[in-house]
Amino acid sequence: MTVVASMFYPSSAEAATSSLDELANKARYHTEEKIIDYKDVEKEGKRSVEKTGYNDVEVPIYEWELSDSTNQTSLDKDWTYKEFKDEYYIYPKNNYNQGYYAPKEFNRLYPASRTEPWAEQKEIKKQVPYKVKEPVYQSKTVSRVTQKTQAYSKADTKSKLTAKDKNLKTINVYAPSKTVMSKVNKNWYKGKISYTSYKKTTSYYTNKKIVTDIVYHNKDGKKVKAIISKGAKATKKNSNYYSDVKYTPYKKEKGKWVKQKQVKKSKKISKKDVNSKSENKKMTETKTAFVPSKFIKTKKETEKVGEKTVTKYKTVTEYKQVPVVTNYTAWDKKVQVGTKIEKEPYTYTDEETYTYTVKEPVYEYLQVENTAVQTYTNAVNFYNQHRLSQEEFLQLLQKAEIPYRVENGYDNTRYVRGSVSVGGVPHSYSYTPATLVELLIFDDQSAVNLSYLYEPYTRNDYDDVKISAGGYRIK
Repeated sequence: MTVVASMFYPSSAEAATSSLDELANKARYHTEEKIIDYKDVEKEGKRSVEKTGYNDVEVPIYEWELSDSTNQTSLDKDWTYKEFKDEYYIYPKNNYNQGYYAPKEFNRLYPASRTEPWAEQKEIKKQVPYKVKEPVYQSKTVSRVTQKTQAYSKADTKSKLTAKDKNLKTINVYAPSKTVMSKVNKNWYKGKISYTSYKKTTSYYTNKKIVTDIVYHNKDGKKVKAIISKGAKATKKNSNYYSDVKYTPYKKEKGKWVKQKQVKKSKKISKKDVNSKSENKKMTETKTAFVPSKFIKTKKETEKVGEKTVTKYKTVTEYKQVPVVTNYTAWDKKVQVGTKIEKEPYTYTDEETYTYTVKEPVYEYLQVENTAVQTYTNAVNFYNQHRLSQEEFLQLLQKAEIPYRVENGYDNTRYVRGSVSVGGVPHSYSYTPATLVELLIFDDQSAVNLSYLYEPYTRNDYDDVKISAGGYRIK
């Protein structure tokens, strides 16, 4: 990338007046707004209100003539209707187009029924209760590891938790994703993890059949000696070797040889009758592991905590003699029976003042610590934004408590060259992986090309000079 520019930059006397302490605080923290309460605020407004006046008018008196099950006050069985908002459409069942409209103000159609004087057998379905067990769940807040990450034996990044592989080489132990953790402090969480490790063990076994001095009666009543079979497991204790011998003796009872309980005894054996075998034994270990809080996510989860008895219902069919019910459409009609004087309302609009209450939020402003990367970004960007000297910039890193070191090395990611003209005087620069530069290296092994940042008149920000871990080499 090639950059050509003609620029004028202010002198150091025009540098920003913010103190290094203020800039360090801005680099490390940002402010978040949080609603902590609401307060009632009374306000006043004007509104139009509708008021009612009355006039005397003569109006008809109507009464509903209620329907019964006869055709005189019910809808004929060959007719039906469709209901709309303000009216009914009444029509023959066999010809929808031959109907007519009846206003709801004077007509009322609805389903009705009558009981006949005879009965019939009918299938009756009813709901019968029964009890079942259902799980009960409870919500709780759980902290889990967000990704597979290095585990530590205590809350210290220098104390990595380790194990042995099958070749007894020391390896790092990682906390699996989704492992449940509990909070130690704002930087650390801990929890139990299980992992595989290997341990060198030696096993012993007999290299031949060994006849012991233990004598017992076999099922034929003969006296025989107990035998330790070849390949039997042996143990070593205080330079001596032992192996278990098992045998089943018989005892003569009422003229018959009766089987007794099996006997197991430990016998000392000769070292020459024992072979040994060493192996790296696979084991599962469970220990308390510590994980940095940046790899933890806390959220609500549900878990089964018990059971409850719930009443449910099933359908049971019964057959009973029930009265016969005939359905029909009832038709109530409103008819005039006289007149009367009524107050007929009319409306008009007037204006009135009223008060109302609104909820307004009360805010609290919290200072929240930035991530390490955001802190690096802010501090590096402040170098040019506030016209800091190189010495002031390094003081800012210290005041912002950003661990760093400066090394000479090479930026493997930078291919940039440029030229600027300041007051008519040209100034050129070039950076490639072969250019020896000063590297500002942070704790997470990311870095900044310090030489490119300090390059006069470039006004570089963090994104222009950052180097990912592994993107540089130290001289």
